[in-house]
Amino acid sequence: MAEDARPSLLISHKNQKMDGKIESVQVFGRKKNATAVAYCKRGHGLIKVNGTPIELVEPEILRVKTYEPVLLLGQQRFANVDIRIRVKGGGHTAQIYAIRQAIAKSIVAYYQKYVDEASKKEIKDILLAYDRTLLVADPRRCEAKKFGGSSARARFQKSYLVYYLRVFALSMQYKSASCAMAVTGKRGVGIPTILLHDGEGTIVSIEMKTGETYRGLLDETEDNMNCVMKEAVRTDINGNTTQVEQVYLRGSQILFICTLKHAPMFKRVKMWKKHKGSIPTLGQGGVGGGAPRGQAAAIIRKGK
Repeated sequence: MAEDARPSLLISHKNQKMDGKIESVQVFGRKKNATAVAYCKRGHGLIKVNGTPIELVEPEILRVKTYEPVLLLGQQRFANVDIRIRVKGGGHTAQIYAIRQAIAKSIVAYYQKYVDEASKKEIKDILLAYDRTLLVADPRRCEAKKFGGSSARARFQKSYLVYYLRVFALSMQYKSASCAMAVTGKRGVGIPTILLHDGEGTIVSIEMKTGETYRGLLDETEDNMNCVMKEAVRTDINGNTTQVEQVYLRGSQILFICTLKHAPMFKRVKMWKKHKGSIPTLGQGGVGGGAPRGQAAAIIRKGK
């Protein structure tokens, strides 16, 4: 029986080589900004990192960390595979942890695809029992730097006085928003942009820094001056008009917000103007103050 079985094994092996199929899998391991891509195929037990044998991986003090999958599973499980790893990004320590994860994931994927599910489950259980990060990426990342300081520590925030508008009350109907701004530019007073919410549902005109003008229904506003308009008419710098059903405008690109004097927002603006001396501004306790984002201005005109 043994003699009859041998030719069948040789024939199957020959057919596999004739088909040109290579038993291989490709996986990746990550740690912070380091990424290691492992290519595992049938071979003779070679493990190389960026073309260098794993026995020469630097730094030497962390080299044993890359051996952990082999030490846990035994060299017999790696005897019939070759693993080639390319790693880049991150620091030395992050690359070492990305390499060990790539090795562990590659041997699990290879056994799952080309050996059997029982062997794969046994390997996976051994690795997870020792260290879960051998198969599961660590989601932790470096804390992002915050504005207002040189480190990643949090800064004191004021949510209700972060953004400002310069609001101008005009008693006469304006002809050009840019001309009116030039004439009355010194009459501004700083107020929180939360007053914009009172103007929702009214007809406004918004002039952008690019020269475009939008006139329509102010549907929704945000504290950072981002606006959503519906049924608006867009006028470009050449005077051409187009009808848009809905448009989203970024607050940093807004130059003017023009509304009628009888709009709900105007009553609160007048109240702010009466108590002009006690209006707080960003970073100081006096009056005035411009918008730190976009230097936007709202011009309130008298209705017909």
